[in-house]
Amino acid sequence: MPSLRQRLYQILNTSDPTDPMTLVDDYLVPGLVAIDVAALILESFDELGQPYASGFRWIEIVIVGLFTLEYGLRLWCCVENPSYSDPLRGRWRYLITSFALVDLAAILPFCALNLMPPDWAEMVGPFFRLLRLLKLTRYSESTQIFFRVLRDKRDELLTTLFVVMTLLVIASSLMYFIEREAQPEEFSSIPAAMWWGVITLTTVGYGDVYPITILGKFLSAILAFLGIGIFALPARDIAAAFSEEMQQRSRAERSLGTQPPESHTLKQPLEQQVEAAAELMQLCVEAVQRRLGDRFEDEAIVRDLAIALFQTTAQARQPGGEGDRSTPVPISTPD
Repeated sequence: MPSLRQRLYQILNTSDPTDPMTLVDDYLVPGLVAIDVAALILESFDELGQPYASGFRWIEIVIVGLFTLEYGLRLWCCVENPSYSDPLRGRWRYLITSFALVDLAAILPFCALNLMPPDWAEMVGPFFRLLRLLKLTRYSESTQIFFRVLRDKRDELLTTLFVVMTLLVIASSLMYFIEREAQPEEFSSIPAAMWWGVITLTTVGYGDVYPITILGKFLSAILAFLGIGIFALPARDIAAAFSEEMQQRSRAERSLGTQPPESHTLKQPLEQQVEAAAELMQLCVEAVQRRLGDRFEDEAIVRDLAIALFQTTAQARQPGGEGDRSTPVPISTPD
């Protein structure tokens, strides 16, 4: 029989369709985020914002209170994770994880805005309320995969950013020297010319600032073509990596499905058996890493838990196995 803290950790950090309590957490928090954002949108209408200001205020207070309770419960039960088992240092390591920082950003600005002048609070308040949308990343596997792809492609993205900034400075400087005599107001300085560079490089083309000289138009056309290529390449790489990640996860999930009879399994080519086992093992490692959080110090724990998960899952898939795919397989966690 798990303790209260263990049970609470299971509710807040796992998703089991057979457990009604985990489903409450899976739907309650996204529902509260949706209500908060909907209230923010409705509050922007003058005919609704002023007459029902107190109602919108109470909605935010209740939602922030529930998020604060959730944050405190997560901080209390996080020591059930082997990575944060130490009562003090473990909780501190949990506090600096990405998910914990997002949870803190959902409640801390509400308290800070009450200490600001009303004009400042009205200006920055909606922005901080929109940050609560980041809480949805905890409940969306696709969003987590997308951010993981961005993290894996960070070198390519940083390279693209460096090239874009270099090209922007060079093109804006050249356009300033070309157009400053023909349009002294629009191209009064290099920073002023950078506005033209940004809207041209991103192929937006607002049309409020544009060159009128022949040389300036030629440079603008070249920059527009370069902008298409510069932004198309990383977008293609990110889309391809995201698609590959989703396909790999789909293959791994299919490998967890019903296996053919043992006699037929033995007739499968060795390469297919190795590939299925490798995909299953990778899925197990990712599941263990999600359980241990964004940071873990002892990789041996991750390996041992992944091996245990792989073995128990593989046994459950065999004909006559004791496991049931519809229920989570218990895994002993090293101390």
